[in-house]
Amino acid sequence: MLGELGQQMVKLFSGRFNLTNLLPVTLLAALVSLLVAAGAYTDHPTDIVAVVDHLRPVQAGLVVIGIVLAGVLLRPFQVALVQFLEGYWRTRALTMLQEVATEQHRRRRHSAKIVSNVQIPDPEAGDFEAVVMQAQRTWRLRRAAGRASQALQGYPKEGRLMPTQIGNVLRVGEDAAGDRYGLELNAITERLWPSLSPTISGSISRNLEIIDMMCAVCVALTAATAVSLPVLWHPSGWTWVPLFTTLTAAVAYRAALRAATGHARLLAAAVDLHRFDMLTALHLPLPPSIAEEIPFNKALSRFLRETAGTTPLAFPGMVVPYEHPSATASNPDETA
Repeated sequence: MLGELGQQMVKLFSGRFNLTNLLPVTLLAALVSLLVAAGAYTDHPTDIVAVVDHLRPVQAGLVVIGIVLAGVLLRPFQVALVQFLEGYWRTRALTMLQEVATEQHRRRRHSAKIVSNVQIPDPEAGDFEAVVMQAQRTWRLRRAAGRASQALQGYPKEGRLMPTQIGNVLRVGEDAAGDRYGLELNAITERLWPSLSPTISGSISRNLEIIDMMCAVCVALTAATAVSLPVLWHPSGWTWVPLFTTLTAAVAYRAALRAATGHARLLAAAVDLHRFDMLTALHLPLPPSIAEEIPFNKALSRFLRETAGTTPLAFPGMVVPYEHPSATASNPDETA
């Protein structure tokens, strides 16, 4: 019985679950436990090597179990912290901070839009020094316009701005994936997902795990920086801890941004390849052209978004005949 229980525990805390669910909060719990055990918050801290040397096997095992248990218990808070990093601030106390952060991104978006549309002057004839100066100025303008255009791509439209950069990047991906066809991704996600191919759905799932993982690591390391700040001014060997956690948190955030950019491309591919499969699963006719597809998709998105108390007849674009597969088409063995 104990052997079977041990096997089940190994399966539970192994592989991807351990990596994505326990590593960030376990890392935070381990660092805090190590700082406390070493007396880093006292006047006489102990060296990290001495702390490890004084640990006996039984004590080390209990410490590991305690750290893992803390990671399990803190897992629900990790989800909330990741959502906070994405910009979903629902508490009343953070309403003003959310408005300020969103306004900052709105101004950055406006500035990037202006710089990206800057006019590059045509080259003019003149002496060699004037031509060189004009070439340098043109190069600087083009580089600034290129950076502004790239930054502008990371922002959604005006009414969809988020208070964090990664939240804006993710929202751009959500909006751009369906807007080209008149679809609202948030309204059709549950209907589109079953129609995705294993390749697309697997890629999206793995990419989402990377985003959640990097966001959780960033939040955990930021918290670790906060709890380790007192040792920054300590005359001991622990001053590297807050510097290391700050640098690693910044790297994790950049990795999350890169993964979020790739997630936008995956969402666009999912809608491009499988939106008709979703319509077939709903027994709705396939649009003959893009001109007829867009208004129908808009009506379908509104209907799926406002399912409570609505009927398809409330949306003129939804008044279409159903297309049910015939019995012979559904059973290919009979036609063979």
